Amino acid sequence: MNHKVRIVFTVILFLSVLSLSALDFGGSIENLSALEIESGTSFQQGDKISLWLDSSIGKSLYAGAQGSYTFTLTRPYLFDLELLKLKGEYPIGDDVSFLSFEAGRFPVQDFSGNVLSHPLDGLKIHMKLAPFNATVYTGFSGLLFKESSLIMMSKHDAADRLDAGRLLAPPRLVGMAELEFIELLRRINVTTSYIMQIDLRSADTLGDQIRGGRINTHYIGLGAGGAAPFSLYWNIHGYLGFGSTLSLIDGAYSKASIRSFLGGISARWYPEKKLYSRILFKMLYASGDADNYTFIEGNTAGRSSLFIPVAETPLETMFTPQLGNIVITDIRYSLKPLAPLGKRGEQFQTEIKSVFFFRPTTGAISEPYNSASDAKYVGTEIDLALNFRPVSDLGLSLVTGMFFPNTKAGGVFLSTQRGTETAIKLNAVLSF
Repeated sequence: MNHKVRIVFTVILFLSVLSLSALDFGGSIENLSALEIESGTSFQQGDKISLWLDSSIGKSLYAGAQGSYTFTLTRPYLFDLELLKLKGEYPIGDDVSFLSFEAGRFPVQDFSGNVLSHPLDGLKIHMKLAPFNATVYTGFSGLLFKESSLIMMSKHDAADRLDAGRLLAPPRLVGMAELEFIELLRRINVTTSYIMQIDLRSADTLGDQIRGGRINTHYIGLGAGGAAPFSLYWNIHGYLGFGSTLSLIDGAYSKASIRSFLGGISARWYPEKKLYSRILFKMLYASGDADNYTFIEGNTAGRSSLFIPVAETPLETMFTPQLGNIVITDIRYSLKPLAPLGKRGEQFQTEIKSVFFFRPTTGAISEPYNSASDAKYVGTEIDLALNFRPVSDLGLSLVTGMFFPNTKAGGVFLSTQRGTETAIKLNAVLSF
């Protein structure tokens, strides 16, 4: 039985279960238009229709499904099954504590959102008690459609993405265990995490066309967050990365160990009396490797110190490097200038954002760069966003921004690689 038949059979079986009980259903229509200006002008248009179904089966079971169709100018159609799950929740003793499970396809995210944030097919068990929350998850990525997959860890993965004859995403086994201690210290929650992913391909490929290897990684994380006086909220986290990657050392391919680090800190202040203002500061550090000649499998000496997340982390910026050999400092200020006009005015929000990019080593970043450069400063982005929700089911967003790359003499980018980039994006989402 091929992959397409299995997927269709699973959907039909699941919908048969849903038909045994009452259904709740709805959907959304999303439009994204973008005008980008660099050396020339380009226009992007995307439209997405999503439909979802929810159903309660008895007192403790719940089933849900969501599918979508996406149109873009470069890809006329993309059908995707985004959610297909069965969930059960069972109380333990009091009204606060419970044990739950989820089985099927659903989004999975670690506590930081920077190592693993991706839909997978698997099983999650969660226990909530007064002093702590515990979660255990195991899943598989190889039944996702590759067009909707953000897993890009090896040259194998890159080759599969370009292979027109390949339908599904890279086959990887993913596991995660997290333990969150509630107010371990006063008003501070502490979380520990372990994540692993294993490449299930049978062998490395060392041919003339593709030189890539299986990459297996493990991550140990620790984080803390809480509230401080004066409406200030903070969070800090760090991950140590381990594993092995194929490397070209002294002219020969061999496996090299990985020792990497990801760290982040954020603070949010809400002086709400001042037009619902919010000030946000975030800094994210992802280690790099000075001897990496390419971002993917580019290690050429000793062990690799380049951080490699399980899935690419989408950034809320025009310039979107992958997390690896990058330092990102993000400062934002938002307010609702029309709040004095009443509830309708409170639905309009403005935000200005400045983002500064650096690289911790002179090694490769995920974007085309000047390999002869020793510079660490990558560039600066400035964005202005206008958000408006006239009714609860309609959201509108207009974002304009500019990215100023470091193209000075000896800079990270050559002037032929990148120029000042300007973009205007209009997004509209209608739910029904």
